[in-house]
Amino acid sequence: NYWAAYYAAGNELKYRPIYNTGGVGTVFYLENPQLEVSDATGVIVYEFMIPVGDDETWKINPDENNQSGMFLFVLDDPTNFDGYWPCQNLQIFEPAGYATMTFGAEDEVPLAPEGTSIWWDSSVPPLIILSWSQPDINDFDHFNVYMNQSGSFEMLAETEGSQLYYYAGDSEYKEFYVTTVDKAGNESEASAIMIFDISIGISDGDVNAEIAVYPNPAMQTVHFSLVNEKRSYYELSIYDVAGNLLGEIFNGTLEKGSHQFSWNGANTPTGIYFLRINNGETAVTRKIMRVQ
Repeated sequence: NYWAAYYAAGNELKYRPIYNTGGVGTVFYLENPQLEVSDATGVIVYEFMIPVGDDETWKINPDENNQSGMFLFVLDDPTNFDGYWPCQNLQIFEPAGYATMTFGAEDEVPLAPEGTSIWWDSSVPPLIILSWSQPDINDFDHFNVYMNQSGSFEMLAETEGSQLYYYAGDSEYKEFYVTTVDKAGNESEASAIMIFDISIGISDGDVNAEIAVYPNPAMQTVHFSLVNEKRSYYELSIYDVAGNLLGEIFNGTLEKGSHQFSWNGANTPTGIYFLRINNGETAVTRKIMRVQ
């Protein structure tokens, strides 16, 4: 158990063994502690050096895979514990919940998104929805979305979600791809190309239901009426224009008939939102205007 202590009287870096029986050992103070703290970025950043080796009990001793467990928490002296990660409380004696720290690990380029798909509606100009799958990554930062309309790809948007809602200014042929960016700024290879071509004729799907959105535009609460032709599974979700999921209105089976739902957007900024209805086979989208 290491304590990186930042005090006005001087910094301390100390080690205290903790035993699985619940007891603790003698505190050992490291000489010449390498410890700095800064709030220049708007958050408090701690940087400190912990020795690695197997010649002293107070050094970190990685296993045969050059890995060690790690569990962080913050103590605002003397009693205010917070900032637990990855555990949610002081589960010091439960190392199964610890994160894994790999020594000498290389900062690898992230994987490109897979499972790409594109959909658009029949409006003029059209609403284009790009979707993809979240790759396996432990230091994810965001996705970059690129578009090619004039012969070369250019950055269109950044998003943390795995969808992008894009209102095209025209109905011209367009190509899109997505990349994954990690915390270090490493960018993946491009995903598969997604093509917008109005001649293909993709439009709203058929979810075997009549859908009404009212009032629209709305100041706060929006109501949805869904009349389905047969018993079926439905998922109703709200997204913002960046493709981020804001909330799930319903997820389950509806009997044949008329059903009412609502969404309270009082805590969201004014602007455009989308209701997406999915029946497990296809999906439709309805635009919602949130006004003052």
